[in-house]
Amino acid sequence: MPCKSKLERDLERRFGELFQSEFEVFPYDLTSNYVEGRRKITPPDEKEIWCCIGPRGLRDQGACFNVRLSAGRAPLDVRCGRGDRISSMNAGREREQTGNLGAAWLLLCLSFATNILDEVLNGFLDYYNATVLTLYGHFSWFPRIDLTFREWLIRVLVADAILLSLTPLAYRNSRYLRPLAYFFGVIMLLSACGAIFASVLGRTVPSVHFAGMAPGTYSSPLILAASIYLLWRLRSSA
Repeated sequence: MPCKSKLERDLERRFGELFQSEFEVFPYDLTSNYVEGRRKITPPDEKEIWCCIGPRGLRDQGACFNVRLSAGRAPLDVRCGRGDRISSMNAGREREQTGNLGAAWLLLCLSFATNILDEVLNGFLDYYNATVLTLYGHFSWFPRIDLTFREWLIRVLVADAILLSLTPLAYRNSRYLRPLAYFFGVIMLLSACGAIFASVLGRTVPSVHFAGMAPGTYSSPLILAASIYLLWRLRSSA
């Protein structure tokens, strides 16, 4: 608006001449604000700014309002007239600063896909089946959970596809997704740590040794970083 400053100065001059009052112009954009509830107690770190439409002294006659500011944020609430008439308002920009889980969720899903490729290329299933069959032979209570390549690949690809399909919910910060996000982040974190630990040992069980690095080790740093990022976003966006 090219004439904004000139218009404000003219209104300020005319208003002062009409009411012969002292005041300051305090422009505030209400476009992105919405009403959230009621608030009667001002936290100690907030400041109050009173703005009056008319001469000073009309605060109790409903001609003034105050804006509360907190540590560089957008205004938290607006009070009109008497002290018991409070309409709490919150700028939309503040919600956006909180962020959401979308980027972190998507990154971990893509990291999971990278991990699947890593395990396919490095013979994960051969070591996995040898390990579970060894444990099954030594412990009668251990379940026989060996898999064919087709079974394993279909399961992990379907799981990753389902998780990717939930990305829109992550971008909306859906509270229904949060328990699954915690579970997903912790499982992937443990998986990455397990692959790195197995590479350090050079084996899974005494009879199953790796020819080189354990399958999944190359993608483990990415999984580790993505899972920690998701868990951090879960905490910061709560």
